[in-house]
Amino acid sequence: MASIGWALLIFLTQLHTLLSASSAQRADGSNLTHLLVPFLCHPDQAKPLLQFKKSFSFRRSTTRLSSWRSGTDCCFWEGVGCDPSSGHVTILDLNNRGLVSQGLAPALFDLVSLQQLDLSMNDLSVVGYSIPATSLERFSFLTHLNLS
Repeated sequence: MASIGWALLIFLTQLHTLLSASSAQRADGSNLTHLLVPFLCHPDQAKPLLQFKKSFSFRRSTTRLSSWRSGTDCCFWEGVGCDPSSGHVTILDLNNRGLVSQGLAPALFDLVSLQQLDLSMNDLSVVGYSIPATSLERFSFLTHLNLS
């Protein structure tokens, strides 16, 4: 529920900025016809998420993670939450999505601002697979982890 509140606040702020700018005039008297609204997602956050997505099979999945597309704001992708001031991914909650993977893709460990990681109720095959301690050390902000 809190993420909906943040998304609404961000939307209203951007809408206000857009409306203010559209009524503004340039020094030469012409109207501003468009405004580039920056993404919330920090530029280095989408790539590891997309690489992580590639590690999944969606045969039995309840989702295809269709919102996870290059060129879109990763802060609005399914299961992703971001810090609104930095744009870093702080939440990745893909619990109970029926995802199948042969372990955790190394790209996941590039999301060093993660505070909550929930991949529970998926089929993350870990037979013969171990997570290197050096990878987990990268999650210095992690407070919630669920891989069950």
